Amino acid sequence: MSLSDYSRRAGRLIAESLAERLGLPAVPGNTYLAFAVQVRREVADGATWAAGVQHNNPLNLTDPWPAADWPGQTGWYSGGDASEWHTNFAAFGSLEAGCAAAAQNYSTGPAYSGVVAAFRGGDAIGLAEAISASPWSSDHYGYELADEVRQELQGEESEDDMTDEQMVEIVGAIKGAAASIAVYLWRQQHGIDVLSGNLLRSVKADRAAGERLNALLAEGKVGEVVSALDRTA
Repeated sequence: MSLSDYSRRAGRLIAESLAERLGLPAVPGNTYLAFAVQVRREVADGATWAAGVQHNNPLNLTDPWPAADWPGQTGWYSGGDASEWHTNFAAFGSLEAGCAAAAQNYSTGPAYSGVVAAFRGGDAIGLAEAISASPWSSDHYGYELADEVRQELQGEESEDDMTDEQMVEIVGAIKGAAASIAVYLWRQQHGIDVLSGNLLRSVKADRAAGERLNALLAEGKVGEVVSALDRTA
């Protein structure tokens, strides 16, 4: 299951805040994905009914009492499930504040030194493993966060496989197909022989021509399209 926009945004905010706290010039690699899958687990991938979403607390951070409140904290709330119920989750005035507090907890808590080290190393999978091994979640997310990050990374690689040239070719093919279908129907309606297969190939090969023909079709000027295609076929 692909990450929601909420989980990705919260994951990036946590990573950016942590990088800033550690004095790093930028977020190392794709490490934000480890925080994003953690957010997905904590608040049902950003579901509006999730208490953490409603209170801008994407990692279900608890109130630091008796210490001072987290920066940006506006109160607290109760929540959880039968296995882990808390009466002191921290509420924040904004998602940015909640993510910054989570980053602060990671950077200052002695129990999270392994998380910080993995983050510095820029390995998203290693970071997910460190988060799972940490005490943040009592069930350690079933030690499944690393596998979820692997799936996200594979998805990103698949999206990156298509080159700009391939995208241009696909766009041209779509426009060429639309023009060919319109012309085919128009010629059938008017009893005119249908153009040969060279039509589609010519439009695909000339993206500018395809765009001009598409504009004519949008204006309902099918006759002009036929004339233009006759000149290019």
